[in-house]
Formats: sequence, C-alpha cells, structure tokens
Amino acid sequence: MSDNRSSPRYSKRLRAVFVVEVDGKRNSIQGKTLDISSDGTSFVSSFNIQIAREGNLFLMLNPGDARNPPEVFETQCKVISCVLSPQQGGFRLGLHFTKMSAENKQALQKFLVPLMTHARETAHQA
Repeated sequence: MSDNRSSPRYSKRLRAVFVVEVDGKRNSIQGKTLDISSDGTSFVSSFNIQIAREGNLFLMLNPGDARNPPEVFETQCKVISCVLSPQQGGFRLGLHFTKMSAENKQALQKFLVPLMTHARETAHQA
C-alpha cells in the first residue's frame, strides 16, 4: 500500500469511535488507531466501510485521571482506503481529517509534539 500522506505519521494506539451513516442509519464503530499524523490516521475496525464515506472520528488522546478529565479529540474525516488486514484483526481504514475546530486542531498538535520529539531522538540514535 502506498503512503500518500503529506505529513509524517507516528505509531500510536488510541481508542477511537468512527460515527458514520450507512443506509440512512448512524453507526458508532469502535476501533483503534495504528498511527496518526496531522492529516489523518490509520483506523482498525471490524467493518468494511466504503471509500469516500464521511463521518466523525473521536479519539481518546488522554484517558484522564482523578484530577484531570479525559481528553477527546473530534474531527470530520473521509475514508480514503479500506483493506482487509487479518494481522490487525479487521479492516484497516485510511481516514483523512477534513474539518476540525481550532480547539481540536490545537489539541492534536499538542498531542503530536512528544511523538515527533521521540521520532527525532530515535532517528538520531540509529
């Protein structure tokens, strides 16, 4: 599979829910991410979702604790690829982020900073 992302991707497993309308009915599809970038994510689901289908993605960026509430990221996105991935236990969806609030964009950038730093440090050690 070719990589068409314009931004670097970072390996990260996050709990996620993709809310998409299929046959006139809204479905909340539970899954997980495999990696993430500022433009999109790789999402594993037990459902085969049609390419070009649009929906809302919710990611648990931080589960929170007794003093801090959970941090949930939300964005509109579009399915740009869908392949069966037996090793991942379902269908691997390429989701492109299409529209997000300024607040969510800022939360995503803040979340990506330590992942970028870790990737740079790992590259320098190699």
